[in-house]
Amino acid sequence: MNTLISQLPEEFIQFLLVTVFSLLIGLSQRGLHPGADGIRVFGTDRTFTFIGILGYILYKLDYEHLTLFLAGGFALVVFLAIFYMYKIKISRSFGLTTILIALLTYCLAPLVVTQPAWLYLLVVVILLIFSEIKDTFTSISAKFNKEEFITLGKFLFMAGVILPLVPDEPLFGAISLSPYKIWLAVVVISTISYLSYLLQKFVFRNSGVIISGILGGLYSSTATTIPGMKICMLPAFCWLLQ
Repeated sequence: MNTLISQLPEEFIQFLLVTVFSLLIGLSQRGLHPGADGIRVFGTDRTFTFIGILGYILYKLDYEHLTLFLAGGFALVVFLAIFYMYKIKISRSFGLTTILIALLTYCLAPLVVTQPAWLYLLVVVILLIFSEIKDTFTSISAKFNKEEFITLGKFLFMAGVILPLVPDEPLFGAISLSPYKIWLAVVVISTISYLSYLLQKFVFRNSGVIISGILGGLYSSTATTIPGMKICMLPAFCWLLQ
């Protein structure tokens, strides 16, 4: 089987991949809009397949300068813009998801030709999954309030902004303890607490203590915090608090 695949022209495999991926994306759109009329969707399986094939042909015909590919993309944007204006005028629907997915489908050809397999497969998988879980995102966002988004922003600031800026130089010569390691301990404990809160709220509503213990144990048997008890069992961190 591997020998047979290796004997096939590379362009044939690329064209086949773009066609199959575009068809899968189109089929997923058909499943999202069963029985929809032409006002709400401009096309589904065949349309998306043709968009992917068009992108591949124009990309391969002008591989070096990409003039044809960019011109085709511009023409596609014009057609999609006309459809979107007509859609707003007739049905008063402002969703852009299908249009964005069409543009991403057009860009599959450069991905398949120039990027490793794991990257374009990841893009296709993300497209298929995210286009199918709109209701899930809606229900999740309904459970969040503005205070929780502020809390998430603070956590990301702690972990993604402050942590990389903290120096990783020992405070004392005999002890290999640095401000970076101290703040890392804070981030780890905060992560455990925040993940346990999310799991308790959205998945295991009555198992907050158990979830906290499991997450803490996965990191370290000495890094578990018990809700309601001010216990810190990270030896280095506790030593600093004394």
